[in-house]
Amino acid sequence: MITSVVAMAVATDLLRSFWRDYKDGILQFLLNLVTAILIGWIGHWGIGKATAVVGRVLTRTSKMGKTLTEFIMSLVRFVLNFVLIIIVFGVLGIENDSFIAIIGAAVFALAFALQDSLGNFAA
Repeated sequence: MITSVVAMAVATDLLRSFWRDYKDGILQFLLNLVTAILIGWIGHWGIGKATAVVGRVLTRTSKMGKTLTEFIMSLVRFVLNFVLIIIVFGVLGIENDSFIAIIGAAVFALAFALQDSLGNFAA
């Protein structure tokens, strides 16, 4: 019985000292997490609206086919989602340099591999 009381007192003391030492960091991380969630939610909503506007503009003002319009809308959605992810990572404090470099290299390789197909598609 006495050992469990002592263990409880030691655990309580450890938790208090942990909270005292890391309180500011934990609260800052929670604030950043809530901010990132809000930015992600609002950004996702805004991307949907922006993609819809681009689709309406392309449908009304140009004589492009439905396939090309959908391709451009998908491209806009992809780029905006990528920017949103980078912004959310930045708010969370995650370094973006290597992530952006890897994505850039992948996009370059993909574009280089598909250059003939995209040229035929545009013609």
